[in-house]
Amino acid sequence: MWMLRLRRFVRVMSKGGWMLLWALRDARTPLLVKLGTVAVLAYVISPVDLVPDLPILGWFDDAALLMVAIPFLLDRLPAAVRTQAQAASERSKLRRWFGGAGLGGRA
Repeated sequence: MWMLRLRRFVRVMSKGGWMLLWALRDARTPLLVKLGTVAVLAYVISPVDLVPDLPILGWFDDAALLMVAIPFLLDRLPAAVRTQAQAASERSKLRRWFGGAGLGGRA
């Protein structure tokens, strides 16, 4: 049961992440949303973390940040940009390749 919840969570976060990446390219996206997306992406990729990236334990701060930041940033997108980013992310070849983060294909 908890694996199904985890899989659904990864799908939702993956879909929101791809939408934010597509929204970065749109000129109608507010500057603060663009800066927030870049800052979150930089933190997750960066080797400098609040908690060192030890297996499993060190990933909790990254996961917590993503759980808060992705919905927060998506809520601040204008409706037209959000709709267009959702459509673009769903037909993206990259999303098909990496869509479910390895947990079941498409999200």
